[in-house]
Amino acid sequence: MYYIGGNSESVEQNVLHSYSMAYGGGGFAISYPLAKELVRVLDGCINRYSWFYGSDERIQACLSEIGIPLTKELGFHQVDIRGNPYGLLAAHPLAPLVSLHHLDYVKSIFPGMNQIDSLQKLNEPYRLDPGRTLQHSVCYDFNRNWSVSVSWGYTIQLYPSLVTAMQLAMALRTFQTWRTGNNEPFTLTPDP
Repeated sequence: MYYIGGNSESVEQNVLHSYSMAYGGGGFAISYPLAKELVRVLDGCINRYSWFYGSDERIQACLSEIGIPLTKELGFHQVDIRGNPYGLLAAHPLAPLVSLHHLDYVKSIFPGMNQIDSLQKLNEPYRLDPGRTLQHSVCYDFNRNWSVSVSWGYTIQLYPSLVTAMQLAMALRTFQTWRTGNNEPFTLTPDP
């Protein structure tokens, strides 16, 4: 039995709701055997947690009672940020892009375009290589002492110095938190 999804990017949201919850806006998936078990207990469980804010929180509580933990998939994105999503998207982990939620609360993902045109532009590389769109890679030109950061189908950043892969995996803070508009804290950490 599997419960698969992603956390919020914002520590504020995870503390308020749960680090063990897959956020419903970004989406989540459950396996067929888990769905069968969930159907068996759902009515009573939903009644016990009727005061929870959203259905994703209620489902997580029910799955917790069943004893199924969240299996994190880094491609589900709640996008619990405000402002410019560039830093988040440019440091996307090595994971398939599954979802992007709350895009109506952030600036367009491509400057000078509206959100719909931006998504259509991102869809072009997605159609060519859906498993790698936005996946972040780092390479070096040791002859010039350059570092290159590539988020496939989205952006290339060239640094005229050698920067560690760990530093390049950190999201540039071009955005603020969802609830309070602070510049931190976020759950964004480099891939291990």
